[in-house]
Amino acid sequence: MSSARSKKPNGLLPDFGLNVSLKQHDKEYLRRVLQFTKGCGARRIRLEFDWYQAIPFDATDYLVERAAESGIEILGLLTGLVPGTLGNLFNPSTFRQPLRELPAFLDFVSEVGERYRGRIRSWEIWNEQNTRRFWITEPDPEGYMRLIGKAAERLRDLDEGNFIVLGGICGNDVDRLVPGIPRGYFRRLVALGVDDLVDAHAIHPYTLGCYLSLRSREATLAGILERIDNFLRAFPDLKKPVWISEIGLSRTWIRLDWEELARLYQQLLNECAKRGLVTYLWCLQDFDDACYVLGNPEKSFGLVDARLETPNPIWRALRETFGGGSDTG
Repeated sequence: MSSARSKKPNGLLPDFGLNVSLKQHDKEYLRRVLQFTKGCGARRIRLEFDWYQAIPFDATDYLVERAAESGIEILGLLTGLVPGTLGNLFNPSTFRQPLRELPAFLDFVSEVGERYRGRIRSWEIWNEQNTRRFWITEPDPEGYMRLIGKAAERLRDLDEGNFIVLGGICGNDVDRLVPGIPRGYFRRLVALGVDDLVDAHAIHPYTLGCYLSLRSREATLAGILERIDNFLRAFPDLKKPVWISEIGLSRTWIRLDWEELARLYQQLLNECAKRGLVTYLWCLQDFDDACYVLGNPEKSFGLVDARLETPNPIWRALRETFGGGSDTG
């Protein structure tokens, strides 16, 4: 993939990480998580703690300890994960709504925050709460402010140095993504004082071309960067930094080949670095969960296969550009 290399802008290495969903819990698998993360130049992991499932604390304990030894920072994502089935996308009501069970959710926040006190210092509260899929009921800025306010209070009571990240907004709140995701949600949060509550804001600047597209690499990249820049222009007075806690491209229904995808990821990370944005790629590995039917684009965002054994050309290109070219996997 030498032809897919990109030049580092002014010697500035992108500050990027990978989203990690633990599919296995044995130590060899967890070692591969860290090897593939560090091998491609990532120095951060956005680690999911799922309120809907029993947390495999033996596995997360091991991963957090070894990540610290490897110089990898953990962003703890405190959320409930809703699989991307058609039923769950449009009617996720079988899942628990956190505001309706606020005491139980805050107990979850306290349990995880206490366990990793001093070891995880950054916490993202919920995920894509501006969508019905993850908020379960109609998106509600006032309700989310109550949730993140109480969760932030719990975490700061445990450790006043804890860094609170807004749950990543799906899209950019300015441009239309798909029907059902309201624009103006983040603007309402700002009006309610969220900039004084959190330490960083987070967005997921996906475009339709991240899932379904016949566009060129240049046009696809331009679309993502436009989403990012439109957000930054729309909210120039934010006092807190903006993070991208998810961004990536599915390989299922787009026209780009491996080399074009690899080049796009390199360019995207360099462009995010120029803008001073911490960026987390979605995601480390492909999904083979039974709930994802054949052809679901959410299955194929990974840099490594679903078994976490074989990296694909995107990972190898990132390794060559940002990871020093060391061979892992």
